[in-house]
Amino acid sequence: ILAVLLAAFLVAALLFPDGYFNFVYVDGNHTYEFVRRDLEVYRPKLKPDAVLAGDDYALRGWREWGVKRAVDEAVREHAYEPIWLGRQFVLRLPP
Repeated sequence: ILAVLLAAFLVAALLFPDGYFNFVYVDGNHTYEFVRRDLEVYRPKLKPDAVLAGDDYALRGWREWGVKRAVDEAVREHAYEPIWLGRQFVLRLPP
């Protein structure tokens, strides 16, 4: 089932229990602090083996590489499996 919810990303996180999502796509504010926060807030909302994806990972110089830096840290700190790291990023949460 696919449902579209129109809400601020962080507000929407409050509407769902932990372990709810199989897939989350992040495309908000591209500064490091915001991307880092988005990834941290949604990590517990993912089911084991879920996919977390987003935009502008490798867009040259975009907001001082905020997306790339935050994603790279999340991979190191949370053992995400990188499936794709190009303009988009696609990560799998460990089972």
